[in-house]
Parts: sequence; structure tokens; C-alpha cells
Amino acid sequence: MDWLKFFEEIVNTPTGPDLSIQEKLSTLSNVKGVLESWGFNCKYGKGSLIAETGKAPFITLIGHFDTVFKKEDTLSRPFKVVDGKVYGPGVADMKGGIVVMLKAVKEFLDEKPELKKGLRLMINVDEELGSKVSREDMYLAAKDSVCCLSYEPARPSGALLSARKGIAGCRIKVYGEKAHAALIGKEGANAVVEISDKILQMFGLIGKIEGLTVNPSIVNGGVKSNIVPDYAEAYFDIRYARKEDLEQIENMIGEICSKSLIKGTKAEYEFNVSRSPMRSSDLLLELVGEVAKTLRIEISFESTGGGGDSAFFSEKGVDALDGLGIVGGSFHSEKEYAELNSLDERSLLSKEILKKLQNS
Repeated sequence: MDWLKFFEEIVNTPTGPDLSIQEKLSTLSNVKGVLESWGFNCKYGKGSLIAETGKAPFITLIGHFDTVFKKEDTLSRPFKVVDGKVYGPGVADMKGGIVVMLKAVKEFLDEKPELKKGLRLMINVDEELGSKVSREDMYLAAKDSVCCLSYEPARPSGALLSARKGIAGCRIKVYGEKAHAALIGKEGANAVVEISDKILQMFGLIGKIEGLTVNPSIVNGGVKSNIVPDYAEAYFDIRYARKEDLEQIENMIGEICSKSLIKGTKAEYEFNVSRSPMRSSDLLLELVGEVAKTLRIEISFESTGGGGDSAFFSEKGVDALDGLGIVGGSFHSEKEYAELNSLDERSLLSKEILKKLQNS
């Protein structure tokens, strides 16, 4: 294959949040055709293209085809190469990862290995939206997967991702009592002041548990300047390192909401978990380290606060590793880039990882 041409074609294919799941799945028809020509059996899941060859248990490789960029962004900023860097919507996160994954698999299969373990590729189209549909495909795939390799981009330093934090959200609602603004302190119960206190207390939870971060991100309250507001709410993005910490985190939120600074106000909260953490896999870290050493490739590992689909496998006890895609940076921005010279190296690394996994 002409991999640079393929890279250009998929970057210039709109797969943003303004398209439906079915529209984005249809853009994978060319990829499906390529995989079928290599001998894969392909089908569509709820939000994924699933391709398999060989028999279970499977080495499962995952990536996402969707980006954060709308169709107009894709059309106005097409694929281009400047001084060894590739630019375009989703060029690193993660169209470049799709190229690395497919190139590695093609080169692996060209060596005609004995498939002691099956090979499964999953490309979903709603990762940037929280994988709300495709997560069911991944939970199902985890049941017969020996490991999960995810092709999100490597860090700008080239580091792979050994662990990811889980993601939760919390919305606190405060109910007060209306009054004329001139009577503040005498009548009414100001919900905005109360939510402000709640925000400070929530922000103060950072570091109370190792790896815990709390980001107050959306705040609403009040309707007119001359009215004591009787309602206010705030939304918090919460990142956590260990699933077993969730109960303690929710207990701390409940404690904050059980007490009021402003007499006459009361608070309630909604707490939900959108992604579990991806735990570090000693098995895969050691294996990849051995492969990199043999290839004389310098490899490092980092943990990140960002969530990813690899966590769905880790949650089910499957060893997972992420960041195996192309090296890049400035993700989710107009400056997003991928290092073109990392394409061959990262494909070679993955090919040798697959060989090692087949023989392990």
C-alpha cells in the first residue's frame, strides 16, 4: 500500500461530532475492504468495525476513526506535510494511529506467521463522545481477549502510555429562597453563595486521595441582578487513579453536600462514572521493553489523566497498553501534528510486539 496516500485519504475524510454514528461507520467501508482483502472476517458492531482472523483467544488492537473536528474543519484544513510534520484534523488523534496499526498488521501477516492466537482489530467511531455506543462492543471483545493494544498517539516525547486515569462527573444542585436583592442578609437564601462554597470545598479535594483531581468546569445560577438567586449548580470533572477509590470519593462529595454555609439552602448531587482507569500491565511493559531493546529503539512510558478505550478492557481484567500510535502533539487543536518519521518505527515496533505475543 501507499501508506502516505492512505494517511492523506483518511485525514481528509470528515468523521467529526456533527456526523451520526452510522455516517461515520460508513466512512470505514474502504478500511473494511482492505482488511477483507488481507483475509479478515469483518462485521459492524454497534459503533465499531470489527475484523478478525484466526481463532480465540484474540490479541485485540483498537483505535478510533472519529475526531473532535467538524466537517467544515476537515474541508478547510486538509492533510499537508511540512518539514517532516503532518498537519490536518485528527492527524495524530488518531488517524495516524490507524495507519500505524494497519501497517504493522500488514507487515506482520506478510511474514506468514502461525497464528497461535487470533488477531482482532476494532475501530470505533464515538471515542471522542465518550464511546457511549461502542463500549458494548469492547466489553464483549474483552471476554476473549488475551491483551489489548491501543493506538492512541504517543506523547510528543515518544512515550507510550502505561496507565490512564478513570473519569467521573459530578453535578451539585443548590436550592435556596428568592428575595429582593435589597433584603439580602435579612430575607432569602442565596444559592449562588452556597454553590461558591461548594466549589471551593470540591476543589480542596485535590490530592486528598492519590491521583484525584477535581475541576469545576460549568457553573450556572441566578436570573436577575435584583433577585436573591434561589437556584445554582456546578459541574465537576473528576479524574481518579483507582476504581476502588470511587466509594470514598462519593462519600466526600456527600459530606460536602450535607452541610450548608447559607442558612435555608440545601444541596443534592449526581455522580456518574464514564470511564474506568487503565491499570498498568507489568507483563506488557516488560514485553515491549524487550522488543524495543532488540530493535534498539528508545522507549519510555508515562501515565496520563486522560481517559481512553483501553480502560474498557483493563476494567475486565485484560492487560492493556496505550500510546502505540504515531508520535504527535497539540491534540484537539488546529496545531495538531504528527511526526512522519515515526510512522515506520512505530509500525515496526508493533509488528515485533505481535510476533512476541504470538510466541508467548
